[in-house]
Amino acid sequence: LVTIVRAEESESKQNLLQNPEFQLRKTTGSEQGRSVLCWNTDRWGDVIGGNGEGKFRHQSTAKAVELLPGKRIWQFSTLPELGLKSGDAVSLSVNGYQEQSGALKARLCLMLIESADGQWSPTDFGMPDKRTFARHGRGELIRSPQKETSSQETGKEFGLQLNGLKIDPRFKEQRESDADFRNVVGVLVEFVNDSDKRVWVNSPALVKGETAAKTAPTTSRALPDLYRQIPLTMQKLTTGKPITILTLGSSIDRGSANPRLYFYDENPDSPHYKEPLTEARPGKPEAMKQLIAERMGRPDLQDYVGWSQHYFMYTGRLRRELLRKFDYPVENMLLNVMACDGSSIGESHSGFKAYAELELPPNPNDNGHPTGKSWQELYPSLFENGKKPGPDLVIFGHGHNEHIDRPDEIAAYEGAIRWFQRHYPGVEFVSCMWIRDKGQPNSMTEPMQKLCAYYEIPFVDLGQLIIDLKATTNYYAMAPDGGHPAAGSHYLWFKQLEQVFEMPAE
Repeated sequence: LVTIVRAEESESKQNLLQNPEFQLRKTTGSEQGRSVLCWNTDRWGDVIGGNGEGKFRHQSTAKAVELLPGKRIWQFSTLPELGLKSGDAVSLSVNGYQEQSGALKARLCLMLIESADGQWSPTDFGMPDKRTFARHGRGELIRSPQKETSSQETGKEFGLQLNGLKIDPRFKEQRESDADFRNVVGVLVEFVNDSDKRVWVNSPALVKGETAAKTAPTTSRALPDLYRQIPLTMQKLTTGKPITILTLGSSIDRGSANPRLYFYDENPDSPHYKEPLTEARPGKPEAMKQLIAERMGRPDLQDYVGWSQHYFMYTGRLRRELLRKFDYPVENMLLNVMACDGSSIGESHSGFKAYAELELPPNPNDNGHPTGKSWQELYPSLFENGKKPGPDLVIFGHGHNEHIDRPDEIAAYEGAIRWFQRHYPGVEFVSCMWIRDKGQPNSMTEPMQKLCAYYEIPFVDLGQLIIDLKATTNYYAMAPDGGHPAAGSHYLWFKQLEQVFEMPAE
């Protein structure tokens, strides 16, 4: 009887992770197995997917991933995606194999939007902006005190468990920040190889409840399949062909937030934690390039990021992740930022031709690129046939702050689709817009969803995520001025858009 009850308990629990089997992502990388579907790494090739070289039991049904020395793999999900609310708990289990004691670290923590007491002003750090802001929403998401475990076992399979991580938000919806607030937005699962030897991970399971699953759940969260609606884009990404992405929108989309999306000191042990490092507006382009190359470790992006906001905006994050996922050089992926402060979809029609044909030279304010080089110098492979490249993928934006295209706003979107289809046959689209008025009488959510369904365009309902997160987060920490999302919110936004490009290996 006890055996039967335990089996039923195991079967009733769902694994809240996506792809706990470590199924591989379809990529063009020279080495197969270096990119895992629905999981993230710091660099292409930090992991090797496979069968664990016989180190685990049940190899016929489970895959393993090898973490190279000093590398990590992680999965972040928002609370709404996990079906979690305040008062819930989650627990993690995983099987491991290591060649050195304590090498594999399993970590589980909540991810929060920062909140501290008081106010601050950029002018205190030598910047021209003299406005005063609340001390929340600065920079990237932060980790709550994390649970961590390891094992001293070597040379054989072992199990690790982390039990009872509480979902414990604490906040009020207000413009003022408060150090006592806990703006909880999601859960992070992370596996780290903290050694110079090899480490393998197998059968991770994140379950709702105070204790980890004793046996691996038989079901897990569904894999995204929106990639099926952009087959030409995915064909290019998975074969390494040069690609052009045009991102539309307004100030919301291009990261013109208040305060600006600065680079911050993100080291919690630093005396300058959450203080800005450099300006987000023109004035120090060479300092910006140096910071991107040295502090962010991305010298390849020096000539491709105009302002810091272009680094942190959701489509800027998407480009960086696509470069990682598909082992791309940045010169083969043009992110053309048409998003403009105060712009609306109807007004943007007048600029489609100029942007699609790259009539404007690289410039931070015009298209998110530094000045100094031509399009041909930045993206030589896109001009190999002697012609200017047209857009392969158009990402809709505009955020719907102005609504100046009413009462028939959706017609301007349909007109945009038809314009691009007429001039660039085969062009594809994605809709993942920061719509903050879902549920209101004039919200664009339902009309846009219907339009996308008609044209078979991937539609990501970010408006619902914003609504759901208000149950565990002060909205003004997400968007300090009430409208423009801060950097942490751009990360949440990007994580939704990222799922459109998750394509399993065949």
